[in-house]
Amino acid sequence: MEMPPIRIFSREFECPERTKTGRKCGKTFTRLWNLKRHLKLQHQTSQVQVGSGFANLFTELPPRDRDQSTGDEDRLGHGKSAMLQLPGIAQLLQPPQLQEPARLAAEPIVLAGGAATGPAGTAPREIVPQNWSARLQFKDHMPIYNIKLSKKNPPQPKAIDWLTAAGKEAFDGYIERVMASWGVKPCHSGICIMWPQDWVGLGPAGVVAALTFESCPLVDSDRSTYKYSDHITVTARAAAWFGSWPRSGIEFDNFMECGPFERMDASHRCHTPLCVNPHHITFESAAYNLGRRVCQEGARFLRNQGRDVPVGCDKHDPPCLMQHAALTIYERCVIQASIYRQARGMAQISQVPRPRWHRYPTFEQQLPLKYVRLGETQAIVLRPGDLIRQTAAEAETATRRPALVCRFCPRIKSFAGVVALWGHIVQKHDSEGSEAKVREVRRAAGLWREYMQAIGKAGASYRRDPTFIKVLEATSDGFTWEQVKMWRLM
Repeated sequence: MEMPPIRIFSREFECPERTKTGRKCGKTFTRLWNLKRHLKLQHQTSQVQVGSGFANLFTELPPRDRDQSTGDEDRLGHGKSAMLQLPGIAQLLQPPQLQEPARLAAEPIVLAGGAATGPAGTAPREIVPQNWSARLQFKDHMPIYNIKLSKKNPPQPKAIDWLTAAGKEAFDGYIERVMASWGVKPCHSGICIMWPQDWVGLGPAGVVAALTFESCPLVDSDRSTYKYSDHITVTARAAAWFGSWPRSGIEFDNFMECGPFERMDASHRCHTPLCVNPHHITFESAAYNLGRRVCQEGARFLRNQGRDVPVGCDKHDPPCLMQHAALTIYERCVIQASIYRQARGMAQISQVPRPRWHRYPTFEQQLPLKYVRLGETQAIVLRPGDLIRQTAAEAETATRRPALVCRFCPRIKSFAGVVALWGHIVQKHDSEGSEAKVREVRRAAGLWREYMQAIGKAGASYRRDPTFIKVLEATSDGFTWEQVKMWRLM
């Protein structure tokens, strides 16, 4: 009787785990990564035990007792006299070593350059084996999700230009101009560069002149924004994105918040959301960023108790800037204003009034810090090479827009355009008198008309511009608040 052919080697992987009822699962798979995926999804484990389940298919067959052997076993190779030795699992997982057939050894080989070589050629024939074991790292399928499309260029994803080197160079130039306006170079990492949205329309010179404790921004004030191509975001988030370069596609999906991965934040190591200094900002997960709050509380506690505040924490990587975290918002603004005066050659204020509700023993207004003891390392320092020494006239190389500041707001609230200021007055200050609001609208219109004349945009060709039409109407005689309502600035 002819025996059926036997299967010496089977590439089937059996699941060794047990179900909830105690029965062995026993499912088989033709690929190892399918088994790993099954273990992860069905049994909530990623441990593959060598020697159990699928591994038994590749280990050596155990020798059988001579008394229990039969003639069929000897004929099939299971007897002691002719035992088959199957390869072990370690040998099977190695990439196969392919050998060139002898009949191809004499054939000419065409190289990339077009030269043909044979057995005596200048380059030996080399066959690279396929590395099948490298495929084991691809466990699950990548998830499918919707991406944000560009409204400016609908066929392409939104903000795709933020992955280019041109986008990186554009932001580096922008942040360099912002820091230079405050009198420091981009390499400076000592002080925080406070740059809320309410300060953008006024500029550093106007902010320094108007800065008081009452006009200081709050920690939850609107943050400044940065726009490149078809995407706009807060400046700190842009600094975190371009801080490490280049970026991968998955990081881009996390940045745009359209992929089912991990939410990423622009984490301020100085614990000040209004700071835009790139050296103080890092791109990390929201959960890791949330864990940094304990460092800010610890820094404030150490300063309040008169203890030494270290430079950085020992809980996070990169570490939190503890000496920065111990400062109040107003102290940061005052120190930033003193650095600006030093860079512009202006006289320093001898004594800034201490706020009434300041809770710390010392009030910091200049460098070096007083709450850091002598001999201790100070993180908030100003190196001589970090300053850009210019006069205020030299810094103003171009005609600036007028300082459009709302006089009804207690804190500094500036605007880049006159229409934005008018809309703010209509929406936020309805309780003010009509006469006071008309005076504010006319004052802003006069400043904007002078600016348009200075840049050559007040001629006859601009008479149809909607903004210029409103400016002419506001500066004319007999202007009333009813006319402002007709502008529909809501």
